[in-house]
Amino acid sequence: MAGFSQTPFGFHINLENGWTVSVQFGSGNYCRNRDLSGKVNPFTDTSDFNSCDNAEIAAWITEERKHGINSCDDWYQFDDGNNVRGWQSPSQVLEFINLIAKLEGVTTNV
Repeated sequence: MAGFSQTPFGFHINLENGWTVSVQFGSGNYCRNRDLSGKVNPFTDTSDFNSCDNAEIAAWITEERKHGINSCDDWYQFDDGNNVRGWQSPSQVLEFINLIAKLEGVTTNV
């Protein structure tokens, strides 16, 4: 089902075509907040995690992940072979969301 979900360090968007886009900008993610790990508790000291000028992005087939199938084969692969890309500006994140939204729909046997 399409919609939004919050994560401890960002959010996910489940798109109508069967893909989920992940945007993360917290401790340990590939973003400016990466090195905050150990300096604050992300579950109690959230002010440092509420914003960032860049983020980490990824995408995967929604149903596969939902049913516990977590193979990297079900993730979008960037041209450099990686499944995640870090330090993305807001316009780069938007461009990625639009790219994933335009992918051909996913058919699953669930």
